Amino acid sequence: GTSGIINIVLKKNKSRGTNYLFSSSFANGPLFNGSANFSFRNEKMNFFANYSYRYSDGYRNYSGDMIRKYDNDSTSTLSQNREGKDLKKGNTVRLGADFYLKSNQTLGFVLTGSDNQHIRTGDLQNSIYSTNSMLQNLWTRSSTDPNNTQSYDLAGYYKIDLKDNKGSLNVDLNFSKGIDNFEGVYQEIYYD
Repeated sequence: GTSGIINIVLKKNKSRGTNYLFSSSFANGPLFNGSANFSFRNEKMNFFANYSYRYSDGYRNYSGDMIRKYDNDSTSTLSQNREGKDLKKGNTVRLGADFYLKSNQTLGFVLTGSDNQHIRTGDLQNSIYSTNSMLQNLWTRSSTDPNNTQSYDLAGYYKIDLKDNKGSLNVDLNFSKGIDNFEGVYQEIYYD
């Protein structure tokens, strides 16, 4: 007689189930980035969520000289020295879901929101010197530039795969809104 063995191994869909991912990074400055991700998928739906945070506290230091030469062989030098801070903080949240209505149809949405803060401060000293290095003018400028931004985006889609691998039909809808609050506070002092 004749005999044979047929071994059928079904590959498990590894994308189903619950997944978590946490990540972070640190650097001098100080600088920090962190995120948390979550997803759950089964044969009928996929749900996902993400949160990320960014923090950076840096410097805005600058020093420079600009020399002007005039026709009468005289010069003037503008010296600028600035010291300041540059603080950035940001939060972003993303939520979404895909619903598998039929084997060839998917309906989904994604909501993304962010809240960011950027504060720059600084003290700038300006000095103008004559040809013989005599101080002619001196003035300082202090500044604070807070900027707060909030935004959100809502997206939805519907996809149907056509028969016989003839492509797909996609319908996408998006709505976005953002608010940007920017202020600038400056104080200049001139010295005689």
